[in-house]
Amino acid sequence: MKAVKALAVFAFSGLVFIHGCVSSDEMSVLRNRIEGLEQQLASQDAQLSSTASELKSKLGQRTQADEKIRSQSAELYATIDQIREDLSSLRGRVEEAEYLLKNQQNNQQQAGGEQVQQLEKIAETAGRNEGRIRRIEQYLNIEASAKPAADAAGKPHDESEDAAYNAAKEAFERGEFPQAREKFEGFLKKYPKSPIADNAQFWIGETYYREKWYEKAILEYQKVIESYPKGNKVQSSLLKQGLSFQNLGDKASARLILSELMKKYPQSSEAKIASQKLKEIK
Repeated sequence: MKAVKALAVFAFSGLVFIHGCVSSDEMSVLRNRIEGLEQQLASQDAQLSSTASELKSKLGQRTQADEKIRSQSAELYATIDQIREDLSSLRGRVEEAEYLLKNQQNNQQQAGGEQVQQLEKIAETAGRNEGRIRRIEQYLNIEASAKPAADAAGKPHDESEDAAYNAAKEAFERGEFPQAREKFEGFLKKYPKSPIADNAQFWIGETYYREKWYEKAILEYQKVIESYPKGNKVQSSLLKQGLSFQNLGDKASARLILSELMKKYPQSSEAKIASQKLKEIK
């Protein structure tokens, strides 16, 4: 810009030098052209300055934007790295949980197998015990739930009497002890003179014995001994009284009852069992 302006001044000086050869009008035209050029150059200079300032501003903004982008990029990369670390940690936890779950399932399967074996052993033992109980009942002359025989006069029992007794005995064998007790008590109220009334009374004692209510069982067995002294359940009642006292921890009473049983009925199967029990009671 300065070079152009200097060139215009130089040209104007040259024109002044040759003034003698140029008219005044031509000189005025030249001045006007020079001024126009100066104004045009000044305008262009201003535009260049404005453009330079604008470019500089935009360049500064671009630099700030680039720095902001670089900062955001750095933060983004840091976030991505943190996410990767979290994912890695999460995978480790998942693998650990899967391992523990697998071990737990294996342990449960193993424990389940052991429980099945234990249940099978319990069932097997229960079966053996049930067989032993049946043999003991047979040994003690404790009848199954069959129809009672004819009475001493040779007259058959009433079928309703038989049905009532059998219903009570079947309830007992199903383990429904309160229901069985209620049925036996009802049987005794309805058929107090029945030839199997002593059996019904004995089974009432048995319901308490199975429920481990030994005090009540002893009292019910005593009713058999006192009310039916010539019946076939006296020996069994004495034996079960002795066992009830033993279960209650009253060893003295247990020894006394079992000894009385052996003394009164020495040839009975109950006396043999009493003898074995006395050896166990110390």
